Amino acid sequence: MSEKMTGGRAVVKTLEAAGTELAIGYIGHTDHEIADALLESTSIRSILCRTELTGSFMIDGYNRVKRAPKAVGIFHGPGTPQILGGLAGTMGDSIPNPMIIGSVHQNHRDKGALQDTPVADLCKPFAKSSVRVDDGTRIPEAIQKAFKLSTTGRPGPTVVEIPYNLAVDSHEVVIPNAGSFYEPVGRIAGDPDQVQRAVNMLINAKRPALLAGGGVIISDACAELKQLAEYLQIPVAVSGMGKGAFSSRHELSVGNVGVVGWKCAQEVCDEADVLVTIGFRFAEFGYAQMYTLKAEWKLIHIDIDPAEIGRAYPAEIGIVGDAKLVLGQIIEGVKAAKAKDKFAGSAWLQRCSELKQQWQKELDEKCQDNSPLISPYRLVRELRNGLTDDSLMFVDVGNNECWGVHVFDTHLPNTFHMGGGYGHLGWSFPAAMGAKLAMPDKTVVSIIGDGGFHFAFHELGTAVKENIPVIVVVFNDGWLNCNRQIQDFCYESRYSFTQINNPDFVKLADSFGVAGLHVNKPEEIQPALQQALAAKAPFVLDVKIDDKIFFPATGFWKPRW
Repeated sequence: MSEKMTGGRAVVKTLEAAGTELAIGYIGHTDHEIADALLESTSIRSILCRTELTGSFMIDGYNRVKRAPKAVGIFHGPGTPQILGGLAGTMGDSIPNPMIIGSVHQNHRDKGALQDTPVADLCKPFAKSSVRVDDGTRIPEAIQKAFKLSTTGRPGPTVVEIPYNLAVDSHEVVIPNAGSFYEPVGRIAGDPDQVQRAVNMLINAKRPALLAGGGVIISDACAELKQLAEYLQIPVAVSGMGKGAFSSRHELSVGNVGVVGWKCAQEVCDEADVLVTIGFRFAEFGYAQMYTLKAEWKLIHIDIDPAEIGRAYPAEIGIVGDAKLVLGQIIEGVKAAKAKDKFAGSAWLQRCSELKQQWQKELDEKCQDNSPLISPYRLVRELRNGLTDDSLMFVDVGNNECWGVHVFDTHLPNTFHMGGGYGHLGWSFPAAMGAKLAMPDKTVVSIIGDGGFHFAFHELGTAVKENIPVIVVVFNDGWLNCNRQIQDFCYESRYSFTQINNPDFVKLADSFGVAGLHVNKPEEIQPALQQALAAKAPFVLDVKIDDKIFFPATGFWKPRW
């Protein structure tokens, strides 16, 4: 049944029907009508972010841990360029992320109107769908489609542009039913013939390995991954995005691959004769290693997105499908073949175990560094030791991400988060805020470099205003040190655009009403973390780290790449 209402109210009513829980926004003349209508909502919490960029990161964090589009962005035209980083990040990391953006009156376009912005066109390269509504009666339909697309197949961001006059004017609209915002289809199974080929290749391998990416977590396929590995007794590696899909404590785990991953994981995948990748993109920062890897294995590539299969390396067998269903199909196949414990006690499994033991000894030695200056290896290990397994860790871009991926053991899915697909500086703090809003009972920690914190510290004000108790650990070395170290390595220590002059981050936090501590010695890390945990409020740890310790380059690097 149709009902007459303003376009702004139609937006809010449609969002309510979609089950939206949180609206993050920034006000401007083109989204005033929507913002005003949100005041009437009793089911949607509205929060003002300090910039559109960090607001888009907060939405990312919320939806990332919810695994559903429960938070939306409400922005206006000139803020659009700022949210592109948030869109690109959620596109790369497969996070559902709907955005509603106001634009100028339809009759004012191309006439020099203040803040006239081609919103839909700007967002199109960074979103699954980016559309401008030109008929007010179709506002609910456009939002409904945006939600469907954000969760269909490989999840991602969607954008709906609504001109100001359509938001202000009244229209006869039909608000969709609550159950109509998601496609009425089940999971996509793999082609049976391709699955059977994969089963045959796997059980006839001599040195098989499984490599799980973030798609395993998105698909909720961690139990199936564990079941397959244990049934056949096959080693499992994960990507940075896949950390937690398979506990690093498990005897079959060899850790995470990548240029800053575990050496043993790299070695196991290099030596495998059959490599099964599930929900894993051969991205530059991952196993692809600048796309120079000379693969010796036969690849079984499983992914929901057909464009990913064979994109970087040719697949012997490609299976398009949902990770949970396809792994289930493979499990049925190996059980039918009576291949239980096929690789148990094998020389290959012993080799994998020895590589892991050797590597863990090397890593432990680095993490036990007692030097007066704080080693980042020890810092991350101390954080791991002071947090529970179900705490949520968000790592930013740069060296802190490298050490986070390298050192932070992860045992549960959806607890380790990184900007893996795009890597925008300053992401982790606001994303952690969004995650804390989504899961208020969880401890949420952001580790971030001093350079990245400059992009996001203003959100301390939001954290106080909205009571979002996130712990921020600033890796303070006075440099954009990842890039400075690249300049050491590749440019004979000629430093350009890399030295920064930091404020006192504890005093800065205090100016927002946030407590903080300076941490200057290794023995201070754990007591400071415990004080931050006990505060149950936003907290900043300003940790002075040794800037001479090189980021953990496990993989392949060379001068000038």
